Amino acid sequence: GDDVDGSRTEGRVGNPSHESGDESFATDFAVDFLEPSDDSVRLGRLGDYEIVEVIGRGGMGIVYRARQVSLNRQVALKMIRSGRLAHETDLRRFRSEAEAAALLDHPNIVPIYEVGDHHGMPYFSMKLIEGGSLASHLPRLRSDLRAGVGLLMRVARAIHYAHERGVLHRDLKPGNILIDAQGEPHVTDFGLAKLATQETQVTLSAVILGTPAYMSPE
Repeated sequence: GDDVDGSRTEGRVGNPSHESGDESFATDFAVDFLEPSDDSVRLGRLGDYEIVEVIGRGGMGIVYRARQVSLNRQVALKMIRSGRLAHETDLRRFRSEAEAAALLDHPNIVPIYEVGDHHGMPYFSMKLIEGGSLASHLPRLRSDLRAGVGLLMRVARAIHYAHERGVLHRDLKPGNILIDAQGEPHVTDFGLAKLATQETQVTLSAVILGTPAYMSPE
């Protein structure tokens, strides 16, 4: 999912944090790419996907709960919030996120199902994790240290796996770790990830990226 807790910094502090519901749906220009759905309950349709509801928003992306019609399965579908107004830098970063996540096949990393482009709007679909983020589970884990340590060990192994494959997340925090119904953690949101093999960077060296409270000192 997109940024879930705290404000991610992309050149400035205070980008919109994750929200639930569709109260500010009108500000998401990605809606311009949705086609009418045969189901009046749906928000619309994007190719093979029926859009059900907004489940996450961040500074750059918007995540929908969607149904992939051809396979009749629920997925998380991510698009760029700014739609046709998206800057080329945002498009490159969005594609880099999909590329980085698609390189990884680990039980504690949210898997990518499909990467596509619909009439000029890039998107990718992911496994839908419905248990909320680690941020919402922190009160419970504070009173169960054994469970908390076990969970963090699994997250650490997932990040180590990504590092071994040249993928640096660069925005790891409770809001970007989703917890499924069985209590298993799943790392998500590789929007600021860097591929160690890339010679070019999407961001300028003087631009600070990440969430201040969770950034490394350097």
